[in-house]
Amino acid sequence: MESSILNLKRINKLRNSDIRRRTKIIDDLNHCKKLKWKWSGHVAHMSTDRWPNILTHWAGPNRKRKQGRPPGSITSKRQQEIRLGSKSQRQKTLEQNGGGLYSIKDA
Repeated sequence: MESSILNLKRINKLRNSDIRRRTKIIDDLNHCKKLKWKWSGHVAHMSTDRWPNILTHWAGPNRKRKQGRPPGSITSKRQQEIRLGSKSQRQKTLEQNGGGLYSIKDA
């Protein structure tokens, strides 16, 4: 699309970045990512009683989800695990056998 604006053919072998620089067209993906990070900065600085912050941390109506889905969100479960310091059964087994990140034998 951008190359047709400049009346270029594929034989010219110009990079897309060069064509975008010449036409001054903004790359959609990079622009969306930049806007997303800007908005997240705004939400982070807002007070907790504002709508964007409330909706960002909203878990849904009455925590009812479709059949087979856990009642809570993944992030809330992960935050709870971090708070409690729980370890998975596999991690405990690895540490007992000396193959974990923090093995009991090293301590």
